[in-house]
Amino acid sequence: MEKDVVIKKVMKDNLSKENIEFICESFAEFKYKKEFVELLNDSGKLMTLNSNCLNDEVLGYLLTSNFSTDAKVQWIITKIHNNSPAPELITYITLVEEIKNIATVWGNKYPEITNEFEEAICDGLIEHHFVKVRKGVKKRIMLDNHHKSTFILD
Repeated sequence: MEKDVVIKKVMKDNLSKENIEFICESFAEFKYKKEFVELLNDSGKLMTLNSNCLNDEVLGYLLTSNFSTDAKVQWIITKIHNNSPAPELITYITLVEEIKNIATVWGNKYPEITNEFEEAICDGLIEHHFVKVRKGVKKRIMLDNHHKSTFILD
């Protein structure tokens, strides 16, 4: 019980960059995920987490939590800009209902871009040569063969 009080107090009073990074690194075992994320959110630090802090455990937690789609899209874009491999991006994209259709591009499909969230993700994917716009009437994307780590789902 005493240890719990100390941990919560340190989180509340002294959430340094180093503490944040340490907690993110050991997020899977961290007992106070909800409180930690709430503190980051309340302090405005949640939206500025670097790509290292947005590891699989942290990002999986955030993408399946009750945050806005805007926030979820921004976190995924951070991972795109940091050259995360396609299999990771597929996992993250499929966790968000409003954009999960985009992941079908890695299954050799040509998904249509139907909302602003898909548009934002696609802009990042296009910029980093994961996908390109397919010619046609509706805006669709296809894999960009020039990307060095193209990954296709079986």
